[in-house]
Amino acid sequence: MNSTASRSHDLPLQVACLGLGAKGSYIAKKVIASGVSTVVHDLIDERARRFSGKNVRVADSFNDALVGSTVIITAFANTSEYENAFMETNGILKCAEKGAFVIDVTPATPSLAGEIQALGVLNELHILDGWMASAVTTIPGHEPSIFLGGERSDIRIADALIKSFKLPVISCEGPGSGKAMGIASLVMHVSSILGVVEALSFAENHGIAQTDATRYLNALGLHSELFSAYADKIIQDSYEGEYSVMRLLSELEVCFEAADNKDLTFPGLENAYQLYNLLSIIGGADKDIAGLQLVYGDEASCTRHGLDWSRAAHLSEEGHGHTHDESCACGDTEHHGSDVLDDWDEEQDDDCDEGEDSVDYDEILADGFDHFNLKDNRL
Repeated sequence: MNSTASRSHDLPLQVACLGLGAKGSYIAKKVIASGVSTVVHDLIDERARRFSGKNVRVADSFNDALVGSTVIITAFANTSEYENAFMETNGILKCAEKGAFVIDVTPATPSLAGEIQALGVLNELHILDGWMASAVTTIPGHEPSIFLGGERSDIRIADALIKSFKLPVISCEGPGSGKAMGIASLVMHVSSILGVVEALSFAENHGIAQTDATRYLNALGLHSELFSAYADKIIQDSYEGEYSVMRLLSELEVCFEAADNKDLTFPGLENAYQLYNLLSIIGGADKDIAGLQLVYGDEASCTRHGLDWSRAAHLSEEGHGHTHDESCACGDTEHHGSDVLDDWDEEQDDDCDEGEDSVDYDEILADGFDHFNLKDNRL
């Protein structure tokens, strides 16, 4: 790896890892393990202090980390931090070493990534846009792959660098393409989990055990690793994992912003967002994304996993007329989550019936947010 880098830079190889949350820490550990000289920095000092070793230095400041770094890997918490880190007067665009390779894996839109890459060219930097597909960690034994986008000549070198750190990489040619394919993979992943959850819930409500339903579906010969991984979690009633509902919601908001930039609407994805938002409200923010099954389950299952439907009581009071406790007047003490979903579905169906010739998805979705009394966070 040193020889590859030395052909592109006069400086000795030094990797700066900036942003040490879940994704950034994962990458930093891989970089450090490779033995290369590494500088780490995070806005939260405690995160950076966790890293140590003879080849590791904790930078005193953001700019201190940039000095002498020929490779810079960034993983910020949100778009705001991402923009500030690159665009500010003392940011990466102005202060990074000329000729440095900058690889970013912050969840951000392809258009913003493309703009920053164009500015990087003007500042003699090789900037590549990445997206870490963390959702695949739901599958046992799978590491998160990094989609990587940029100019062809930059991709070839960055691909070799990332692979030398033993990080799986999928190269996508063109500025913004790494972010775009990362978002596409997330859309596919969310659609898959929603399909598994609803398929098993339907079968269970018709008296077919989840294990049997999974076996019958597998007999089609069309099942995927995703299906098997989700089905296993649901059958085992185990919803712990690294890729949480909170992280998914954050990344989905980036998806919506990217879709809005292209005047696209994805009603299925919006539907999933609202369901996951509901799961977060009742206490499932830290659950693995397979925990969506609990929204379709009974109250006993929810209670066993620390969820509390009373936090969402106001969501269905208009349609069902009572709060979600053990002794409701109608005698329904089991499927309280279903009450909220059923009321919302009926409201959406009514709206769809009013306009048979055209469907205004934005209006339907806004009604869904109003019914849940949630803030519409679509960007």
